[in-house]
Amino acid sequence: MLLSQIEQQQGNHKWAVELSHRAYALKDSLTRQQQEDNIKAQQIAFDRRVESERAATVRRWLWAGIAIAILIGVVAVTIVLYRWNKTRRRLAEERRQVEQLQAEEQQVNKELSKTKNAVERLKRAQQEQDKAMNSQQREWQQLGKAMAHGHQLFMELTSGGNIRQWTSVDFKDFRIYYDCVDSTFAETIAQNYDQLSPNLYLLSVLEHLGKSDEYIMTTMGLTLGALRTTRSRLNQKQKDA
Repeated sequence: MLLSQIEQQQGNHKWAVELSHRAYALKDSLTRQQQEDNIKAQQIAFDRRVESERAATVRRWLWAGIAIAILIGVVAVTIVLYRWNKTRRRLAEERRQVEQLQAEEQQVNKELSKTKNAVERLKRAQQEQDKAMNSQQREWQQLGKAMAHGHQLFMELTSGGNIRQWTSVDFKDFRIYYDCVDSTFAETIAQNYDQLSPNLYLLSVLEHLGKSDEYIMTTMGLTLGALRTTRSRLNQKQKDA
């Protein structure tokens, strides 16, 4: 401000005004800086008071926690002593009960041993029964396959097929099938003939079905002479022959 007055006195009015503005701006800046410093100082003082109150609160809670912990400890010790005295008074009675339970346990173990042996026997019997059922189930499955295969072979024969490519399994399945579908014929064969070979059995079936010699020769792949020989062998298998 002093420099502004001097410049104004010297006639430098513009520069004096500029110095005056700068002086006011500096004054405002210093004022704001001082206000900010005051605010910071107040904030620091406030933070210190808050921290002090917080520390005091923590100390109060700490002492309260210690007091509560001591109280809980006293109560816990009291409860433990009470229960210990009460348990000690019941030890004698429990000891007598244990001895009685041990005697009963021995008796129960004997009964359990008998029961266990019985269960083992039942288990073995069940296992044997399961094996028998599984075996029977496999036999039924095999019989079902044999029946289906035998039916297929029968249909092929009745449709003009032959047995040139048949195996022993084919003959077996065919006989199983035909014995099932014509039980009367099967009983007749069993009653009137000794054990028949696959070819002799097939010849008896075809004759039972009323097939001609030409059909039989074509089906079985025989000549007329071989057919007569096979038929003679079949007749020799008759039980009253």
